[in-house]
Formats: sequence, structure tokens, C-alpha cells
Amino acid sequence: ESAQKIMDLNESLLAMNKELNFLNSELRNFNSIAANNYSEALRHAYINLETIITNDAQHLSDSGRANLRRAQSAIQKMKLLTSDITSYLELYDTGIKKELISPKINLQNVINEMKGRIEEANATIDISELPTLSADPVLFSRLITNLIDNSIKFKKPGEDPVVTIDHISDLNNDFANQAGK
Repeated sequence: ESAQKIMDLNESLLAMNKELNFLNSELRNFNSIAANNYSEALRHAYINLETIITNDAQHLSDSGRANLRRAQSAIQKMKLLTSDITSYLELYDTGIKKELISPKINLQNVINEMKGRIEEANATIDISELPTLSADPVLFSRLITNLIDNSIKFKKPGEDPVVTIDHISDLNNDFANQAGK
């Protein structure tokens, strides 16, 4: 009787997992379609504002033109956010493939890919010796790319960004030392 209950529960669990996978697939499809439609609507709004600025600029006050430019800037930020959300959703499809990686090699690859951006911002990237770690190399590279890009984007005004990449050898001691400061 117990064995039959376990089999019934397993069958029920399998059915629920199939339903959950189906619903997740539908949600991903919906998100993809919604993000594409949203991006297209933002693109049209930006183009329409640009047309107004180009054709009717002489009839607008300086503050009116400034407001249109601010609206365009907000649209650009919304497009970037939409792109980030889409990239985040793609992570569900890629799966995580952990392996032992040398972070320094991944960091050098990211820095080489971002060389133009780093030079343009006059940024300095300092990398200490890093131990090997278990991570998905693609996701680790994305993480480092985003961290460096954000460090450049959100730097202190008037200062060149300095990005220091280091590791904590003993997490518990580091937190204790930080709490004592």
C-alpha cells in the first residue's frame, strides 16, 4: 500500500513538473514577444520625437526642445533596460555549466573585448592574483563585463575610474575585520 502511494505521488509529481515546464516555456515565449513589441514601440516613440525636433525645432522653445531630448534619453534608458531583461531571460535557456576556470584568463579576455571602452573612459583595471574557481565561464565573463561597464558608467564625476579586482581568502575574517573598523 505504501509503495503504491509513493508511485502515485511520483506520477503526480511528474505530471506537475511537465505542467510547470510547459508554463515556464509559455512564460518565456510571452516575455520574448512582449520585450520585442516593447522595444519596437520605444523605437517608434524615439523616431517620432526626433522627427518633431528636426521638423518643428524652430517653433519650439529651448525648454521644449530640452524636454524632448530628455524624453528621448528616457526612451534610450528604457531600451537598455529592456535589452538587459531580455539578456537575463536568455540565461534560463543557456543552462549553467560549471567547470574549474582561471578567472585571470577570463578577465583578460573581457578586458581585451572592452579595450576601446576602457581606453575611452581612461579607466584603470587592477587585477590581483586570483585562485581557480568553479563557475560557468560564459556567465562569469558576462558578470565581469557588466561590473566593469557599470564601474565606468557610474564613476565619480571628474575622476577616471579605477576598477580593482581582488578576492577574499577568508570570508569570515574579512567580515569580522570590516565590522571592527
